[in-house]
Amino acid sequence: MATRLDRLFTLLDTGSTPVIRKSAALQIGQVQKLHPHELHNLLAKVLTFLRSDNWDTRIAAGQAIEAIARNVPLWEPRGVKGSALLGSAGTEFDVDENELAAMDPKERLVYQKKQIHKRLGLDVAGAVGVDTQQFFQDEDLVMRPELNSHAQRQQRIQLSAADAVAQEMAAVKPGMSAREKNRAKRKAKSLAKQRSKDIQEGVPDLSSNSQSQGEEPDPKRKRTTAVLVDQPADADRVVMDQVLDSSVMFEEVRHGAGTGLREIAKTHGKGAGRTADAPAEQLDSSNQQWLEDVALRLLCVFSLDRFGDFVSDEVVAPVRETCAQTLGAVLHHMTSEGVKGVLGILMQLLEQPQWEVRHGGLLGLKYLLAVRKELVEATLPSIVPAIVQGLQDSVDDVVAVAAASIVPVVDSLVKILPLQVPGIVEILWDALLELDDLTASTNSIMLLLASLLTYPGVTAQTSCGAVLTTLVPRLWPFLHHTIPSVRKASLETIHTLLVSDSPQAPCSDWLPPLLQDALRHVYQRSITETKDTILEIVQKVWLKLLEKAPLEYLVAAACPWLSAWLCLAMQPAQVQIDSTMLVDSRMKGKERGPSTPRSRTAPIIKEVREYIGGAESVTMDTPQSRDHCVIKARLTAVRLLGCLSSYIGQPLPTLQPGETAPVDSLGQLLCFHLSGKSAIQRMVAALVVRNWAEFQQAHSQDSCCPLAVRQRLQEVLTENLYYDEITTQFTTMQTECRAFLTALQACGCPVDSMARQGSLLTVEQASALAATHCSQAVMPNQLQRLEGRRSQLQAAVQETGAEHGLHHLRVQCSVAGALVSLRLLPDKLNPVIRPLMDTLKREDNSLLQESAARSLAMLLEQTMTRTPCPNPKITRNLRGFACADCVQTPLVTQPLQPIREPASRPASPVCGSPAATPSPSGRGTPPVFPPGTEGVSKTSGILTLVRQQRDAAIATASRRGGRGRKNLGLKVDMEAILAEDDEAQKQAAVQVRGAGLVLTQIARHFGSGLTSALPNLWEATVGALSSVNLPADADSTHDGPAQDLVNALQVVEVMGPALHQQLHTQLIQALPQLCTCLRHPYTAVRHMAARVLGMLSKVVTVETMNLVLGHVIPMLGASEEVQREGAMEALSCIL
Repeated sequence: MATRLDRLFTLLDTGSTPVIRKSAALQIGQVQKLHPHELHNLLAKVLTFLRSDNWDTRIAAGQAIEAIARNVPLWEPRGVKGSALLGSAGTEFDVDENELAAMDPKERLVYQKKQIHKRLGLDVAGAVGVDTQQFFQDEDLVMRPELNSHAQRQQRIQLSAADAVAQEMAAVKPGMSAREKNRAKRKAKSLAKQRSKDIQEGVPDLSSNSQSQGEEPDPKRKRTTAVLVDQPADADRVVMDQVLDSSVMFEEVRHGAGTGLREIAKTHGKGAGRTADAPAEQLDSSNQQWLEDVALRLLCVFSLDRFGDFVSDEVVAPVRETCAQTLGAVLHHMTSEGVKGVLGILMQLLEQPQWEVRHGGLLGLKYLLAVRKELVEATLPSIVPAIVQGLQDSVDDVVAVAAASIVPVVDSLVKILPLQVPGIVEILWDALLELDDLTASTNSIMLLLASLLTYPGVTAQTSCGAVLTTLVPRLWPFLHHTIPSVRKASLETIHTLLVSDSPQAPCSDWLPPLLQDALRHVYQRSITETKDTILEIVQKVWLKLLEKAPLEYLVAAACPWLSAWLCLAMQPAQVQIDSTMLVDSRMKGKERGPSTPRSRTAPIIKEVREYIGGAESVTMDTPQSRDHCVIKARLTAVRLLGCLSSYIGQPLPTLQPGETAPVDSLGQLLCFHLSGKSAIQRMVAALVVRNWAEFQQAHSQDSCCPLAVRQRLQEVLTENLYYDEITTQFTTMQTECRAFLTALQACGCPVDSMARQGSLLTVEQASALAATHCSQAVMPNQLQRLEGRRSQLQAAVQETGAEHGLHHLRVQCSVAGALVSLRLLPDKLNPVIRPLMDTLKREDNSLLQESAARSLAMLLEQTMTRTPCPNPKITRNLRGFACADCVQTPLVTQPLQPIREPASRPASPVCGSPAATPSPSGRGTPPVFPPGTEGVSKTSGILTLVRQQRDAAIATASRRGGRGRKNLGLKVDMEAILAEDDEAQKQAAVQVRGAGLVLTQIARHFGSGLTSALPNLWEATVGALSSVNLPADADSTHDGPAQDLVNALQVVEVMGPALHQQLHTQLIQALPQLCTCLRHPYTAVRHMAARVLGMLSKVVTVETMNLVLGHVIPMLGASEEVQREGAMEALSCIL
């Protein structure tokens, strides 16, 4: 039966994920920590996995060695200070083995007895009549050489299976019973099998106290003599002979050897080579000799290894890369002289004709510069020429490593060798002509170029306006590269050139000729990009382009493409973008210099299919994730167009009388899309206007939005039509309506005249039609056909209504946000407030909820002076949304919600209302609580603890079900319950998320003026804590005030992290009341008070922790159980 340790080693090889393998490796390290005497046994087993053919297994084995090494104390012997002066050196007790070997056994026995009698003085005792024959026996004089040397142990391992059997059977004594003989035979066979397996796998015998066959080791010696710190010399031999096996022909073994040695060198490199019996002054030299020996072996690997593999579009040399990392770990412990010696050999490797050798040498330089930063100033002048030569190498993989090696020391390069930087930058610009999606050096070159150009002095030295006009277009193809880091580096390079704007190369000299192409490339990146970090850089580059470009050039470059850019933002999801609307980013063939050493024919570039939100928006698993990508792309695009619109709206000095202003043309274009029948058209146009207005407000500019656009927005706010996006669903609904009408007529039922005329029915009319019942007597088969048609019609009506409601809500919310940003609120605010609140309540997309939250915060500011003021009602509803989930905001009457809740329970704005209180059962089935979670009641229990137990029970049941085990109890009920409650739980989660977004936005928007701007919100939350009174008991008459307190604490927890620093004083004043809430008789109140204290421990740390130390911790010793529960839950939330 396999032990737990065996299963851990098995997981290193068979773990389904890297996380599982790493977890097993860490647990093996814990075994070493708990059982230090098992070090050699653990290493012996791990070494077999370092030779595995599986890459993941070797990586896991390296992690296991790292975990083991971390749990072994560092070997730091003090050495021998000198030799003690004794009465004798002990040489007189040594036996001349050559002299004894010439004697026969009898003569040798007599000689040894004589010598012992003489040395012990027993010859005198025999002369006086003392019997000395019993002092020792002849067996005591038999010489038994110990297998102490490493070579002897290796020789013992190499014994064949037959020799092992023969040795074991020779130990069988004649007087043994049949059972003992059979046991000896079985032991011999088992030993032979294990010995054969060890020889095949190359498993070393690492035990330093190996016993002869058939002997059991002393338990005390077994515990103490196998520890690494007690046998450093033996450990060195193990590392050198077993881990660094670089002479074998299998790359898997070399990779595993480098991986294992890297982990040992990182942790125990400082103590390697040191021995306890060496003089103290020689310890450091012994350590340096060991390190130099390892470094030389690694350098041999660089010069001999030729293995390379291809992953994606880059070559991977796992052996050289791993050995380079190991060399970095070794160089970390070497002296400066030793590092310079290694550097000299690396420089010789760079001169070799084989590209693999040059590749390995550059890898060594890369990690040398990264590890020994204190030597960069001294070594960089001699290294840079070799790296420059590597940047011009004919092999892309060598170029990639050369560029990557200098990226970490760019700052030192600019300071130490400023005169060589222009030449390097020129080489990098020229290299861009030879790069494409398939070259391995693209990523490294772009990163190095972007890093160098971030220094203003470099840009001034290497560029001028005329040169940049030629150089910058070389970056266009890399804005659309398949590797995200390349796209990011390209954008950062452009942003750096725009920000630097040096006198030698002002943007006004080189930007105007490139402005239109730059705008098109950057905007296209915003449509097809999926990475958030890159989208942020896209917006920065766009803003800098608008800022640096002369206004007349900007208008001339952007206006011809406004219509196309709007259409790109309105692109339907999962539909390929027309290639004619995109800019061609492929490298022109004539730009490739034929004289460069790496020149080659232009690759054949296949047409790439582009989608809004990127290709990931088509391949993602769930509709929600795909919609998130698409909405993110639309919001980024309209943000760019909104900023551009503010520049187009500025007065143009060159505009001639009678010419149409660019802003008027833009207004006509927006009005056209606002009048369309597509929901996406209207939403995008409204979002552009909204971002236009917000950008002008942020820059204190007067609104220049045309009057026609404003009027059209107010008209769209009250319109309701069926959009083009629901054409398929609407047509299906009309077909089902006609089929149902036909079935009704066949049954002889009366039909409405409008429906009978064949006119199109609205969703409301179709829903009413589906509810029509036939009053005539109908045959059973006709009734069955009629009910089938009815169910199909109801499904079509439901789908059409849901799609129409989704698109209509998004359009109305976008239009309402635009009107709020333009400060064009109508007299009746309900058409503006309703779509914003409904978005917070029902919109699945968090990005649109964030947009609605910002608009609602601005709306509250604009309506502060209105009479009547809608703000109290709005904030009351927002507080209700925040408390909509009774799992997140517990009920005082039932703190722990059952897993199965009534499916018919309506969504409640505030927990604790009659509609929000669950009934005792759902659908006739009693509530289901997992085992171990019944310890919470209205007044007792720790809700946090019980929820953790319930979640663990659900997770355990789900895992058991996933493995196919039959569990007719808990698992089946829970899976059915979770599936049934999914929609209700989702709706509550959407409301809570929307409320959290808007409350956070309100706190940030109003800042320190929140208390005066929205006094009702402040008094209902933080102000409610000032009047906390502990009721005598948890009687039903106190349920209402207790639930109000719970809801107030929930809102405080949400808003607290976003409150202005000037309001923290009032939070600190509420700390004593929170401590009082920890003694509240209601479990739900104690739970929420503990959560708020956990939040405040991050916001006002010092004051909160003082309260905890002075009041909360002493409550742990209180006699009342309620106080101990409250204090314990508070500490749990804080920690």
